[in-house]
Amino acid sequence: MNLFIGLLPFILLPALRAFLSPRLASLASFGLAGITLLRQALAGGPKSLNILVFALLGLAALAVWRRPALAERWNGVVVDGTLALYAFVGLAVGLPFSAEFARDTVEPTLWTHPVFLHVTAAITLAWGVGFLLLTALAWPASWLRARRWQRIVATVLVMLAAAGFTAWYPDHARAAFIAGQGGGSANR
Repeated sequence: MNLFIGLLPFILLPALRAFLSPRLASLASFGLAGITLLRQALAGGPKSLNILVFALLGLAALAVWRRPALAERWNGVVVDGTLALYAFVGLAVGLPFSAEFARDTVEPTLWTHPVFLHVTAAITLAWGVGFLLLTALAWPASWLRARRWQRIVATVLVMLAAAGFTAWYPDHARAAFIAGQGGGSANR
């Protein structure tokens, strides 16, 4: 759940743009990212993903104010593409970003457990695929015939799918591990 809250400013941006101007929506999303980052800093330390989201949304907001037409075409590609790259590079080097969030609720003795490592990698992969899909959808040529509400709905559906997987998969993987162990105990 903390991962979802951490990505909320990014997830809400398309919805905010349905009701606000691009400038106000980008400022609201950037402000929410700042509040999220501050909340994490006060609770023990911000997560690297939230620092990245804050920086990206800040740059996107600046671009919307300075060059609105250019930002309208390319902000999604740059922000979504950077998040996808961050997810896949993290996986490649063995540092899935979801592990930072999972460590808030999982005992330190389990941080090297194969199920923990598998679940955090799978969740990061799901978000990475979602970000990659959003990057493709944000590419200007892919939206030539799409209406604004269609773009918003597609973005929200991709994010809901990644969030749903994030909520469902840890318990599923744990249950599969327990079943594979003959019903033995595996604490989370």
